[in-house]
Amino acid sequence: MIRKALLVILLLLLLSGLSIIISSSWSVATPYKELISPLGSSTAGHSPLTWLSHQQNQTQSVERVIMEGSETSSTLATIDSSPTKHITNNEQLATPSSTTHVVVSNENKPLSTNLNLAPEINLTVFQAIQAELNQWSLTLNSPINKSINLNGLFVDPDNDLLSYRAEIRAPDLKISGYPAVQISGVISHLSEINLLVAANDGYQQQWTEANFTLPTPTIPTNASHPLEGETLYRLVSSYELNNKIYDYEVVYCQAFKFNNQEVFFASANNKHSCPEEEQLNKIGHYQIIGNELTVTSSLSAFDAQQTWQVIKKYSSAIYSDTTNWLTSIMSKGKTELYTLQDNRAISEKRLNSLTGEFVFQLTPFDYLLPTGNDEYLHTKIGLYVYDYQTETVGPHNETVDADLNMHAIDTVNLSCKMVAPLFEDAILAGPGDYGIDIISSVQPSAPYSINCLEFIRHPVTGGVSLAFDLNFTPYEQFLHGQKYSYVLKPPHYLTNKVEPIKLNLLYRTPD
Repeated sequence: MIRKALLVILLLLLLSGLSIIISSSWSVATPYKELISPLGSSTAGHSPLTWLSHQQNQTQSVERVIMEGSETSSTLATIDSSPTKHITNNEQLATPSSTTHVVVSNENKPLSTNLNLAPEINLTVFQAIQAELNQWSLTLNSPINKSINLNGLFVDPDNDLLSYRAEIRAPDLKISGYPAVQISGVISHLSEINLLVAANDGYQQQWTEANFTLPTPTIPTNASHPLEGETLYRLVSSYELNNKIYDYEVVYCQAFKFNNQEVFFASANNKHSCPEEEQLNKIGHYQIIGNELTVTSSLSAFDAQQTWQVIKKYSSAIYSDTTNWLTSIMSKGKTELYTLQDNRAISEKRLNSLTGEFVFQLTPFDYLLPTGNDEYLHTKIGLYVYDYQTETVGPHNETVDADLNMHAIDTVNLSCKMVAPLFEDAILAGPGDYGIDIISSVQPSAPYSINCLEFIRHPVTGGVSLAFDLNFTPYEQFLHGQKYSYVLKPPHYLTNKVEPIKLNLLYRTPD
């Protein structure tokens, strides 16, 4: 009897020791399924932990458990950080239908060394970005050049280095940059515009994505002025370009668009290209009064009110699919004429007219010549430069010959008596040898006169055309591959009748 009692006591002592060993196993590597409680159950009696839910494709084990955490919590906090989750402005972060529980510390970092969490969307930042996008004003067929800051949209629970990608889902729109994303282009369709942004930490096969919706574009009123609706290009000249001062006027391109009472503008910072549509920025508004388009702007180089009026709209006689608008622009009491074109490539031809490889090499362009009584004659102009090298061809013993040729499109004969008084100042200038700029010379006795010559256009068909000759010193040497600007101006009292001629030449040495 005493022996049986001793065996019972010994058995109780062994069971008590086993219980102590089991209860102390919390501090060693243990499969997590033995540690957590079912959803909503109590964790009383155990060390305090914070519990999170993370959606996974496969069940995994926790290899290490940290026994430091917040105060006792009996509720499982559930988050959605699925890399395939799409968040839109009408959705909230939702609890996934199937979850695997992972024990984490109060710093919200995983306790497993082989389990990596996908990037998550910061809902507060997401909603702030969508709210800012909702304030954008978009118009069909109008340029857009806007930016949005996406900084802080994604957070990674593991503090991993993230990769990002962004996509704008709309025809003719482009996107660049991150986190300050630039959206540019022309809104050409009324379809929904979506901005898709995604992040990946390098550990997940799929990306965490956020989907934003841009406002629906408004439909502009029907165009009632010939300049409305198209992106138009013009050439201008200035002594300054891209923060560089020149000793002569350089020629470059500007772009405009008038749409839905809004004015868009961009200016090139070089001598060879015109701005692209996505570079256009809103600078002001316009209103139509009769056949005049009045522009009000305080956000551009103009900083003034301008009145635009089309004098003549005509198709190019040289280039197909190109329309020209001879337009008067009055600003600050002064009126000047410009040819506006709807073809960017043709406008850029005026900036890159190839010359110098052979004699009389030029690129032709349209030009309207005033003939009186507000009538204009359609002509064709072109400028060439050729270096005869060993042959003297000018009054200063120079070897370089340069002429602007002008021909009437029809059979009209031109004369210097009729045309020369319309102009008074012609300059061709650009970089020269030894770092000295080339600037064409004028007659010292008549600095504002034009050296006009008449010649027979064709030996068989006849017809008189004109050449405006330019002179140089014998020391001026045109450089291969360099750009030269040509400006032929009318006298100040004819600026409202005669358009200045502006071209850029791309010089190449003779073959």
